[in-house]
Amino acid sequence: MNGQFRCPGTGVFYLVPFISLLLTIVGPSRMSSAIEPSKNLIPETLIYWAGITGTLQSVTSPDYAIIVEKSSQHLLLYKIHDDFSLHRRFACSTGKVKGPKLLSGDQKTPEGIYFFTQEHPEKYLSPTYGNRAFTTDYPNLLDRMNGKTGHSIWLHGTDKPLRNWDSNGCVVISNEDIDALSPFITLNRTPFIIVEDISFLPASTAARTVAGIRRLIENWTAAIEKGSVAAYLACYQKEHKPSLSWWPRWHRVRNNFRSSETPFSLSMENISVFKHRAGFVVLFDQILKVRDISMKVGFKKIYVTEYRKSYRIIGETYQSLAYKKTLKTTSHPLVGVGYYLIRKLTTEHKQSAEMKSCKIPLKRDRSS
Repeated sequence: MNGQFRCPGTGVFYLVPFISLLLTIVGPSRMSSAIEPSKNLIPETLIYWAGITGTLQSVTSPDYAIIVEKSSQHLLLYKIHDDFSLHRRFACSTGKVKGPKLLSGDQKTPEGIYFFTQEHPEKYLSPTYGNRAFTTDYPNLLDRMNGKTGHSIWLHGTDKPLRNWDSNGCVVISNEDIDALSPFITLNRTPFIIVEDISFLPASTAARTVAGIRRLIENWTAAIEKGSVAAYLACYQKEHKPSLSWWPRWHRVRNNFRSSETPFSLSMENISVFKHRAGFVVLFDQILKVRDISMKVGFKKIYVTEYRKSYRIIGETYQSLAYKKTLKTTSHPLVGVGYYLIRKLTTEHKQSAEMKSCKIPLKRDRSS
């Protein structure tokens, strides 16, 4: 759009830099969702998506996020590949009763940041759900912490004409559109964000916020890798202290690596930060590296809130796990992967020692 957009019905163009200045003064603006994001102005909820915020970086392959704007009854598919763009727009229908979902059976559509957990093809569905359906993780950890109830909030097709505000809480689109949208959805990976109105904010504002959140998550990771329980707990809001039942076993894993002088590190890859109201959701692949072996523990999801001009964690979970087999002997994924790597390295060390101690006779050359 070259830094401009057209005000509908006026033929007048406004410059995005002016909007950025205005938003800096008055805060995020609820603008028409017809405005596409730019280097200067981005959807507030996509504050740091796949490593891009304002200062655009290279992304090797396209990534997608879905935002449902309840006020306009539109589902928007955003694409990121070197920059943001509005890839597709679909008409949708949300709950018959307006407002965010609170209770089971209230016929409201929840608002927040969700992920798809399963896909159901038409042959397994009743006609009501159309050609296909995607289940979501509502209620997520934050919903449960806030006492919200209910279940079975899906994105699905329909066997009847689409009407605004006509569902029992699900997000409904036409059969043609659900089929068109399906290829862009990756289970437990594609964010499904539901809001009343889409707000936009200057990328510079997003960058400052993200810097503070990243410091928090980096401190949290460092505390787990080599820090103390006190340093770990300092990353959390006092009212939301986490369980430490797994820490003693993880401490033994760390000590095992240290005593054997085995280098190890804990890191984050593919970091994204999404915003909803006053809270943030941080997503990343958690990687445990031991020597030259890197293993993905899982896709980590951390809930963050602003606290005294800083940030604190109020909840955490794994959206998905990379190696479920490692959980047979432990309830915590990181501990499980740690013990798996210890066993793997021990086996490799024994095999190497046995090979060195073996005297393998040379084969006689029969041609001589």
